[in-house]
Amino acid sequence: MRRLKRTVLPLFCLLGVVVAMIQLKHVESLSAEEEKLIQEYKNEQVKEQALQEEMDFILNHAKTTVQGNWMVSQSSPGYIGPNYQFNRPGQGLESFTWTFQVKKSDQYRVFVKYPPAFDRAVNAPFTVVHKEGRTLLPQNQRVGGNWELLGTFSFDAGVPGKIILSDKASGVVIADAIRIERVSEPRVKVVLDNQIKR
Repeated sequence: MRRLKRTVLPLFCLLGVVVAMIQLKHVESLSAEEEKLIQEYKNEQVKEQALQEEMDFILNHAKTTVQGNWMVSQSSPGYIGPNYQFNRPGQGLESFTWTFQVKKSDQYRVFVKYPPAFDRAVNAPFTVVHKEGRTLLPQNQRVGGNWELLGTFSFDAGVPGKIILSDKASGVVIADAIRIERVSEPRVKVVLDNQIKR
């Protein structure tokens, strides 16, 4: 009996040590995995903060300017912000301009939005001022209502970009909102309505 105790007791002790080591290793693995997840979360938080700062930069450096007699309206639904502005067809002497700056030099998708109606211009002349120059992109404002892609353009950091809407059109032109979206990071997405004046 004593021999049995002498043999079995050390075996149980050894088994207990082995089990404890396995459990400890398991806990260490979980701990390392948790640390990895925590670090990934922190990295994502830092990235999100940087993206928010980038969008804030665009917003803080944005403004709208008007030339001529643009009128405020809420009569057609589907606009962004408290209202939209419109102008009657003219000779191109009156315009509505969104000016902005980006924090990072890159390619950006530029969208416009407007509430469509039967009396709108079929050739509302939007001009994008970008790194390579100026691009005229007429829009049919009788149809649509969703975000309409004007195109993808390069903008340099700190250099003002512009979206200009002229009154030189076949019908009423609508200045409602634009959206700027960085191609390499689509989470950088900023909407500028017709209310920003600085």
